[in-house]
Amino acid sequence: MNNLGFQIRGDLNNPFHLSVGVVTQDKANRVALIKKKNDYFTIPRETIYSLENIEDALKRCAIEELGIEVYIDEFLGSLITHFKRLDGADIEKTTIYFFARKGSDKKRNPEIDEIDDKAVWVNLRKAIHKLRDCKNPEDKILERILIL
Repeated sequence: MNNLGFQIRGDLNNPFHLSVGVVTQDKANRVALIKKKNDYFTIPRETIYSLENIEDALKRCAIEELGIEVYIDEFLGSLITHFKRLDGADIEKTTIYFFARKGSDKKRNPEIDEIDDKAVWVNLRKAIHKLRDCKNPEDKILERILIL
């Protein structure tokens, strides 16, 4: 455990996982996505720690995943997904998403399992299609930006 507490990751004893996702645009109105090694795309997201507030988790997410500061603007909604951990635990994951303005660049600080992930900046409609093409339900979160 660190000074932020333990991650709310879900396990065999407590099958609930809580994370935040940050949607941000640059000055060219491109949004940031994370490209995994297997060409799977996601919105940048991080697991919340038990003693961490949502805003701090979002700011940590932006630095770890994208190497930028962000200023939180708007709640975009949430998604509940299900997955199975390697230990066999069936996990219910709730991710809450916020729109944030891009601030200054920082040194990217990925977690060990994110070192090979790449941040890519793409036009919003293209980002929606990339998520849809890999059957990621986060496309619905990005669609909400079209009405902001």
